[in-house]
Amino acid sequence: MTSHVRADTAEEDDETTSWHEKTSSFEEANREAWAGAEAFKHVWSLYTGSTYAPFGNLRQDGFRTRAVTAFSAYTYGGRRFDPISGDAIWQQFRGTSRTIDVLAGYQGRLGDLTWKVFAGYQNAAVVLSPFDEETIVQGSRHGAKGSLELWYNLTPRQWASLDLTVATPFRSYSHRLRAATRVTEEISLGAEAAAFGHQEGSTRRIGAFLRYDNGTHEVSGALGWSMPRGDVGQAYGSVQWLYRY
Repeated sequence: MTSHVRADTAEEDDETTSWHEKTSSFEEANREAWAGAEAFKHVWSLYTGSTYAPFGNLRQDGFRTRAVTAFSAYTYGGRRFDPISGDAIWQQFRGTSRTIDVLAGYQGRLGDLTWKVFAGYQNAAVVLSPFDEETIVQGSRHGAKGSLELWYNLTPRQWASLDLTVATPFRSYSHRLRAATRVTEEISLGAEAAAFGHQEGSTRRIGAFLRYDNGTHEVSGALGWSMPRGDVGQAYGSVQWLYRY
């Protein structure tokens, strides 16, 4: 299971009129949709989602609804008892993970800080082939999910974001911190650190990312080093696209 952090949604207001308000119709958008992919050794995942502001636009404080789905495929191995040989042998496993989230929340603003909080329902399903009797992270689970998203404009050119997500199915979590500098009005370059996992495993990441945002379309890509617990470090890559309308 991998992290499924959605693409950033920048809140770049100043006390007067932002660059986005001057150059685009972004202030009128009340929906956004995104899709992304990521991969590292033995794992790849795809995800997509959307957010809707039913009583205003995405730049205003107010109520939000969100729906997200994600799919991952992975492999792993371990020594398991073989009744035929009467001894432990190395066994390779293939797994798939699917989640569906339906959430509701609120967006607010405190000066240069924009915050979003969401809570709702998650259904998660993990299928292993062959069946692994030594893991409980398999089968179907449903429960609660919550997230907190923070965006802070450090200066007119520097920003930072923090996404924190937890869910009761398999006790999963995904956290990411980003800090960046706007090279131009549309392009940001920065660093990221992340942690994600579930009740039987965890992964840490550190990397760099490039982000393009013209107010309507947003594209970002990241490369870095991933450190799964109990395994060797490995490179990872991710790409995300978001559209506001």
